[in-house]
Amino acid sequence: MDKKLKTPHIGIDIETLSLRPTACITAISAKTFFFDGTTDDEHSFDCCVDATSCAMYGLTIEQKTVNWWASQSEEAKRYFLDNEALKLKDALEKLAQLYHEVQEDYGCQRILVWVQGSDYDIAVLRNAFRQVFDDDERSIPWPHDCVRDARTYILSNLNFLNLRGFFRGFDPSYNPERPYDILPKRPGWVKHQAGSDVDQMVWNIKCVTDFMLEAFSPAFAAQQ
Repeated sequence: MDKKLKTPHIGIDIETLSLRPTACITAISAKTFFFDGTTDDEHSFDCCVDATSCAMYGLTIEQKTVNWWASQSEEAKRYFLDNEALKLKDALEKLAQLYHEVQEDYGCQRILVWVQGSDYDIAVLRNAFRQVFDDDERSIPWPHDCVRDARTYILSNLNFLNLRGFFRGFDPSYNPERPYDILPKRPGWVKHQAGSDVDQMVWNIKCVTDFMLEAFSPAFAAQQ
């Protein structure tokens, strides 16, 4: 299929050594995806980031976050041992290059960037770009109004579906206090491994989109 007939999105996840917006980045993963759940692995990017290079730009390392990492799974920690780390500047340049390549190859200037939560990953990346590239906002490849929060998309639509009565027929045990439990589990998810977390986010977006399409289908309407 001609790429210019599809609408691409980019999912991003990072790992860090602080909870502050000034956090030191240790991993960046970005994947081009579509709302049908498919991905374009040729337009994807995944790397470890050298913490020392982050510190040279004044990015933050907090001991409590370092301690937290020590308690995470061996599989999540092994990623950092098995992959060579890029300097922060090189990693950010590759991320920007990916965004621009997707723009060019898909003929689409406004590529939406999806993250899990509106107040962290993008804030950390924005600070890193500004620190590395002399406080130049133009170094950030995506427009500020092209950022989307996957958590808001997922939770708001699940809430809508619950109010519409969708889950009565799909899963009567749906619990609004634990909305993510309704989503089918993706095999092989490694929590706090950036690439795996991006795959999980794309999976969740697809599941909720499928629910919405079914909820508005003639077959569901006939059951009401």
